[in-house]
Amino acid sequence: MEGASNNATKKLLGFDYQKLLALESCLNAKENETIWIECFGDIALADKSTEVKHHLTRSVLNDAHIDFWKTLYNLANEYPILSGFNRFELLTTSEINDASIFFNWNNVTAEIKLSRITSVKSNKTISKYHDFIFSYEKNKLLTILEKLTIIGSQPMINQKYEELKSHASFLIIPDQHVDSFMHKMLGYISMKAIDDMDRWHIDRNEFKREMEGFAKPFIDKDYPFPHVAKKDVNRSDASKFNFIDELKKIDLDDTIVNNAIVDFLRAERSALKILKLHSSMADNLEEFDDALCDDLSLVKLKHSAVISHEKQKELEIVSTSKKMYSECLLLNNKKILGIQEIAGYYQKGRIHSIVDRKDFSWIFLEDNK
Repeated sequence: MEGASNNATKKLLGFDYQKLLALESCLNAKENETIWIECFGDIALADKSTEVKHHLTRSVLNDAHIDFWKTLYNLANEYPILSGFNRFELLTTSEINDASIFFNWNNVTAEIKLSRITSVKSNKTISKYHDFIFSYEKNKLLTILEKLTIIGSQPMINQKYEELKSHASFLIIPDQHVDSFMHKMLGYISMKAIDDMDRWHIDRNEFKREMEGFAKPFIDKDYPFPHVAKKDVNRSDASKFNFIDELKKIDLDDTIVNNAIVDFLRAERSALKILKLHSSMADNLEEFDDALCDDLSLVKLKHSAVISHEKQKELEIVSTSKKMYSECLLLNNKKILGIQEIAGYYQKGRIHSIVDRKDFSWIFLEDNK
């Protein structure tokens, strides 16, 4: 079966190639740098803006090739926002032969570059770009040409993918998992576009933390649990929480309530620290809470059996709730996947968090639920 004439695969592969180069830029970036995608060129980093041109077959960058003329047009048209960059790159899979005006391009002056492109006759394909460029202010055009470097004969997408798999940053990943890990990192780059559609960018420091997080399932090492000391939490705003009302309804004394508040606040801080450092752990934290909520429901089911179908006296119901409460807080600590052994306060705090968001209650209703 022949492919449809409007098959978009080639364009999509060109975009995937751009993301591979963005991933490479992230891996090679220095601390505190930002990688921009589709904002200041296809990829921009530090003082360099790069246009990326990918072809599925090996082609030649001839004098009137649209890749060059469209790139120069974009640079001139966007120069007010690109002028801060000291280097422009046209990175292409096309080859540059010795008969081309682009041969030895990077070693000649801006004036020679201008002379070379002036010798090129316009045609239907490049006329829009050609006309604009030669109506452009000469001094500004010379400045752009001086900064413009052409890098030809770049590996095509399948070759680039294999090349990137050997990057030093992936040495900690077992060979059989490198493909899966790279797919996760490319997915992360795509998600950053959704986070900020108008300013698609990646912070290198955040990228490094996220890469460590995504690597966790592929290596045998858990993150240390981020411990929060009692003195680091502020109980001044604690009265607003729903779980405190529930504790008071089952007549727990002030000491137990205060301990619950501290556990809750410490657990919240620990969870935030985990997510701040490793947002890839979000699903694991949610799974921890879900499993804990299931255990709470089972304990409640056990205690509900001692309450008759007829309405019990309120004191008897409260007494049963207290027994259930103590049993739940004494449950063996569960494990968060990818995190070393948790501190005791964390599970207790998450129990209170589950109650606070009303996924569980210490109160027995008349129907024993």
